[in-house]
Formats: sequence, structure tokens, C-alpha cells
Amino acid sequence: MAQPAKKTNKPPTVADMQKAMKEAQKELDKLSPEDKEMMEEMGIKMPDFNKPLLKGVTDKQLQQAYEDDKLWVPRKNTPLITKAGKKLANEAELKSFLTTSCLHIKKGLGPKNMAETEQVIKELKERSGSGNITPASAATLLMLAGKSKLALGAFQKAFEQPTAIDYNDLNNFAALCNMMGGVQVSLPVLNFMDSKFPDNAIVLNNIGQAWFSCGDKDQAKAFFLKCTQIVPDHAQANEGLANVYMAEGNVAQAQACIKKSVKKAYSQEKVDKAKKMGYKIGMNDYTMPQRLPQDPLGFQGIEKPVFQQSLETYQASMEKYESWKEGAKQAKAEVQVKYDRLNAEVEEKMSEANIKKAVMQVNRTGDIGAFMNSINLNPMAIKVGSYFAELNKNSPTYAETFAKSMQENAKEYYNKMATVNETSNAMVKEANQWIDKNCIGCGQKVTEKECCDKSRAAAAFILSAQNELALTKLDRDIDAYTKFQREDLYYKQYMLGEQAFEMSKLSAKMEFINMLTGNSGTFIPPPCLAATEKNNGSTTLSKFEDTHCPYEKFTISDPSGILKATFSCAGTTKELDLPFLKMTQVNDMDDKYVKGSAWVGVSAGVDRELGPFKIGAEAGAGFFVEMSATQGFTDYGVTAGVEGKIGANADMGPVPSEIKVGVNGKVSFTSGTATATGSGLFDGISVSNK
Repeated sequence: MAQPAKKTNKPPTVADMQKAMKEAQKELDKLSPEDKEMMEEMGIKMPDFNKPLLKGVTDKQLQQAYEDDKLWVPRKNTPLITKAGKKLANEAELKSFLTTSCLHIKKGLGPKNMAETEQVIKELKERSGSGNITPASAATLLMLAGKSKLALGAFQKAFEQPTAIDYNDLNNFAALCNMMGGVQVSLPVLNFMDSKFPDNAIVLNNIGQAWFSCGDKDQAKAFFLKCTQIVPDHAQANEGLANVYMAEGNVAQAQACIKKSVKKAYSQEKVDKAKKMGYKIGMNDYTMPQRLPQDPLGFQGIEKPVFQQSLETYQASMEKYESWKEGAKQAKAEVQVKYDRLNAEVEEKMSEANIKKAVMQVNRTGDIGAFMNSINLNPMAIKVGSYFAELNKNSPTYAETFAKSMQENAKEYYNKMATVNETSNAMVKEANQWIDKNCIGCGQKVTEKECCDKSRAAAAFILSAQNELALTKLDRDIDAYTKFQREDLYYKQYMLGEQAFEMSKLSAKMEFINMLTGNSGTFIPPPCLAATEKNNGSTTLSKFEDTHCPYEKFTISDPSGILKATFSCAGTTKELDLPFLKMTQVNDMDDKYVKGSAWVGVSAGVDRELGPFKIGAEAGAGFFVEMSATQGFTDYGVTAGVEGKIGANADMGPVPSEIKVGVNGKVSFTSGTATATGSGLFDGISVSNK
């Protein structure tokens, strides 16, 4: 088992597979009962390799499967193309087609899945307490949750007897059918939508994906090209084109398209695919969100320690400084309490028992996001970590730049202070000689005020010079530390889990307070004369601002808030407040891998008769979300046309804090090239052209 497998280009035969299974079973039999029990507890079901391969499997079938796995575009499936070739002349034919197709889908899903779908819709309606939950809106929520079978069941309920058709919902139904291999249902619907809403990028891409699944390379290419003429950086269409160009032997064009797809929406799959195309994804191929503002934690607004400005203000400055110091101590203590509370939560979260549960969930569902969350990492950590490594490969890191700045600030301060001390020592020596001669004992020839004034000159010089240098150093240190935190928090917000990121912010605040308290100025009482001014200062520091995120936090949810996905710079959180669904997280074989994207529109005033939203349309801004049934939300970004404008200074104004599906916003799904084979639910569907 430890020896590397011999590389071979020959496809396996049935005999080879049977032999490999017997060897694997021998190794499994060597496991102790304790090991088997532990693996069962972790959710790893031990396979039985003693069972023969499926009856009827031949060497020829294995060879074809082996060869198909190497294809960039699936083999042309003429029977499927024939099934998908139905033309719908009008809306009446569309409704009839949907009714007939939904009867087949209902039969394919079976009573168990349909019963679960009914229960979900019922519970959603009961919780919302309103009529906002429809089968179609429930289906959209289930798609966002990655529950493809239940989503298909809900769409079946929506379109089994269609009255008025919502084309945004119909597009999502077609996209789901695409991703589950049901192009004989999706393609007629999408072609009708294309005739009704020409030049809609979402529809054009979905048609291209349907033809791709059928193995019709030329048709797929034509629609992908139409889509990219409207939206040049369309993630799914460009990925599809990359596959087509590789099938045609046009490697350069394939590489260019996969680069565009990664730029718009990153995934490890695309990175691996690019590598197979002979191109290594580099730093310039990533699109990272815009930087945080210059002062993300509001350091510039925090009250700095008091510096004595003149000899006469000694008493007042000292009292004000002591008051400031007490405020700083109090502020740090408050931050420390929050930090300790979060730290306790993080330690509990990372307990051995919870880590074990997370591992079990990964083994059951393939959802790596849950495990990353349990160890306080953001699902985007892989992407950002790769970007960060490339960024700093041939240049100093922001931490190194910060350390260098602090060293230079300190060096400049001490060098200049050496000159100041040299000058002040000379002034003190001269003053002392004059005072010894004119102010001491019987030889005193001047007034007491003149003697004091002579001492004051040197004291005033050292006070002014040293405090000016100390204040300059502090300002430069604050500037360097602010820039450091701007970069540090920028990466951490996408790499750390929400609690760990909050701890990082709190830690930065405590370090900042330490820096302030460690940079107090010089305090010198006036010689001979008492201070003439007294002024009590504030006892508390200004409050810190929260970290500013370049994207306003927004939530996708149903009207009742039962299902919601919250996106923020601290991370992405999916919540499903429905016990029934929480109990059915395991993906079965048919539900194993469904991938897609959604475009979430912001504008509420757009006529739904426009059909599915056009990415980049002037109807409003939007967010492009990529999803996977096994990994949840894999990436998100601002759609074309508004990139770089989101934030406090956005041309369109701040993004609404909440976007609700079917209420304040809409969702249009776009299918991808994740799979070329269906789940089997649509195998029996063949709707007559007559």
C-alpha cells in the first residue's frame, strides 16, 4: 500500500478492478475493531469490497469511462440532443411543456423527496406567517442552501400547473435542470426565453451550458461567445469556452478564457484546470476586493497622550497626562475583557470534541467550510493565502515594511536627541557657571528673577526640543502602525473566522494603546516659579471605530428570515433556521455535486417582465455568488459595471444593508460546466415534439 502505483496509460479492465478491490479488502480486514469503530464514529462508512462490480459492466464500458474522463467536452449525445430539440412557439406551449415535464420530474424524484419538499414548504409558510413563501421562492432558497433535489421538487410544485409565469423563477428552474443533467427540460425552456428576452447574458450562458452537456461543441461555443460579447468576464461562459477551445486544440485561447473566469470568480478547480491547460495561475490572475480605508480602526481619532507645551503649563499638563493615562488604562481593560471572552469562545470551539464533530461532518457531507470554521478560518483563506504568498514572493511583506519604519523612526529620534542633549548640556553648563558667579552667596549681584530666567532658558529648550521630537516620532509611529493594520486586517478578514478576526482587531487596539502609553513626552517644572495654569483633562479615551469593510454587510434571506446567508468582510455565514433541514444535511449520491452561481439584484423597482437580470445591467448593482452543494458559497464578488464603486464613496450610494430574495431583491442563477452527466432523475423524461 505504501509503494507508489505504477503509472499506466491503459484503461483498467473488469479483472483489474476486481483484483484491486480484493487487495483493498485485505487491507481493510487488517484494521482492528477499535479502529473500525473510531472511523464509524467519524462518519466514515467502511465499504465492502467483497461485492462484485455492478452486473453487466464490461471492459468496453470501463475503457469509455476512462477516455471520457480525459475529454474537455463530453461526447456528442445525439439521442439527448433529439430529446432537447423541442421548439416552443408560444406561452401556451411553454405551460403545457412545463406541466408534462413536471409530471416526469415528480415521478423521478419519488414519494420520499416530494414528501420532504411538501414539509419544507409548509414549515416555511407557517414560520413566515404570510403569503410571501411560494413553491418557487422556496425552491430558490433551497438552491442557495445547496439542496438540489428538494429545490427541484419545489419547482415541480411551482410549474406543474403554471398560471402566470415568473421568468426569473423559470430561469432558475432551467439552471437547476442544467446542473442536474436535465437538458431535455431546460433547453426548450431556455430557447423560448431567449426569443422573449434576447441578449440576456444569464439566459445565453445557460443555453451554452445545456449544449455543452449534450456534447454539442459548436452550439455551446456559439452561445458562450454571445454571452461574453455582452459580459466579457462572465465566469461560467469563459470557463465553458476554455473547455471548448481545448477540445479544438486552441490552447492559447483556452488559457485566456480560464484566466478571465478565475479573475471573476476563483475556485481551486479552475486553478487545477488551468494547470492541465499548461498555464499556472499567478497573482495577477486574482481579483481581490479593494483595500480598506487608510485608518481602518480609527486610530487617528484616538486622543494622544498630553505633551507639556511650556514651562508654565507643567502642573496642568501633568494632571491632564495622569488623567489621560488612567483613561488609557480603563480603555485597555475594556478591550481586554472583550478579547478574553472571545478567546474563551474560540478555545471552546476548537475543543477536541468539536473538532471531531467537524471532521465527521466533512466526511459525511464534504463541506470543508464547516471544518475551516471550527478552526477559525474563513472559507476564502485558501484563495487569499495563495494570493498573499504570490504577493510577497519577491518583495518585503507589510510586516517587514512596518518593522523597518519603526526602526527608522526610532533611529532618527535618538540621533536628533543626541544633538539636542549636546546643545542642552552646553546651555546648562553655561547657565550653571553664570549662576555660580552671580547668584551664589555674597557674590550675588543680580535679582532672583534673573537667576531663575537663566535656568529657565536651558529647561525651556530641552522641553521644546525633546517634546517636538517625541511628538513627531509618535505621529510617524501611528502612521506606520495604521498602515500595517490596514494591510494586516485586509488579509485577516478573509482568512480568519469571524471570532478570530474580532480578536485580531481587539489585539491591535491593545497594542495601539501600549504604543501610546510608551511614548509620553518630557515634563519639566519651571525653575523657582510655580505653575500658573491648571486644567483637568478627560478621564477616558475616544472610542475606537469598528473596522470599515469595503463592502457593506448584506444578507440574502427569505422574507421570514428562516434561511439567510450573510456576507461581510469578517466572513460568510450560512444559516438555516429550520430543524427539518438541519436534520438532513447528508448528500446522497444523486445530490453529490451541484454547482452554480447567482446574481443578486439590489434594485427593487425593476419590472420582472425584463426576465432574468442581466449581469452588469443598469437596473442596479448586484453581487455574483458561486455555490457548491458540498462546499456552500465558494466565492463572491461585485458584478461587472459596479466593481470598485462599492463603499462609502460609491457613485451609486451605499449598498443596502439587507437584500431579501423576492422582496427587496431577486436572484438569477447561472449554470456552470461542473458536470456533464445527470443525476438520473431525468433519464426517463422524453417529451414529444408533436
